[in-house]
Amino acid sequence: MKDKKLAQCKQIYVRIQDKKLADKYNEIKKTRREKVSDNEFAQELIKLGLDVLSANKDELNNFTNSSEEIKRLLGLVLKEVRKMSKDNSAMTQIKNKKSNAIYNLLVAQSLGQEVTETEIENGMYDELPERFVEELREGGDMNGE
Repeated sequence: MKDKKLAQCKQIYVRIQDKKLADKYNEIKKTRREKVSDNEFAQELIKLGLDVLSANKDELNNFTNSSEEIKRLLGLVLKEVRKMSKDNSAMTQIKNKKSNAIYNLLVAQSLGQEVTETEIENGMYDELPERFVEELREGGDMNGE
């Protein structure tokens, strides 16, 4: 029975050549309440290290899965934002044309020009007045016009 147990064991020999690491090893080993052999202490360190490494691997897998979910959700949000932006842009253009038409109709009426329903429906008065075109050119924002 003892031979089977030995066959399952892993034997390693570790040489610590870094003085700071060796000093740290001895310092930590000495702070233990119960006295342990180098073998027992090394095994404990290996167990702790393996636990940390395996926990990090699980956390990395969880992070990777979370990252994929975040990417998926961001894609959905971006798609919705683009749709909303397109809708808002269309509504802004409509509002601008209405404002332009109202302004142009008032100017036309004040000049005594005859305005017909057909001209209004055909969008004859929807253009941005020239004085505002110049202002927009200077500001650099034509807002779809």
